[in-house]
Amino acid sequence: MGKLLGLQAGKLSVNKGVLVIPDNFGLALDPQPTMLPFHKVWPRIQELKKANGGKMPRILRNGQLIRIRRGSRAGIWRVLSTKSTEAYGLALNLALPDRLRLDRGNAPIATLIQDGLEIVDCGLAGVDSSGITITEAKKRPPKLKNPGKGEASSVK
Repeated sequence: MGKLLGLQAGKLSVNKGVLVIPDNFGLALDPQPTMLPFHKVWPRIQELKKANGGKMPRILRNGQLIRIRRGSRAGIWRVLSTKSTEAYGLALNLALPDRLRLDRGNAPIATLIQDGLEIVDCGLAGVDSSGITITEAKKRPPKLKNPGKGEASSVK
């Protein structure tokens, strides 16, 4: 399923119009990780439920908290976005729960599942994070555009 609707028979094709779906509804984890676009969401969830043996699939959505049990991303994170990239496949952009900006980008969902991904079931009061250690989010230093040319030369 692409992000463009109206190319097949239907109301949009009669009017020679298309609709671009900019965002994803979420990422279904069961029975296997699958991206859910914002189009016919309920029928897709019902198909996944049938494929999952009648059990409702776990779905990750923007803003949800997740817990990673081990690995370099161990701790509690907030999902900023779900995406499908050529380089990483299905991936998440993550932030620490109390931050607005990106802390860990392009976290591959397959790696997160291997590291013990859990969706945190939290109420409106939040989640008890006492006793949980969070791996420090370290960013790589920015790459220099022109190495060696950025140095100021002395003028005589």
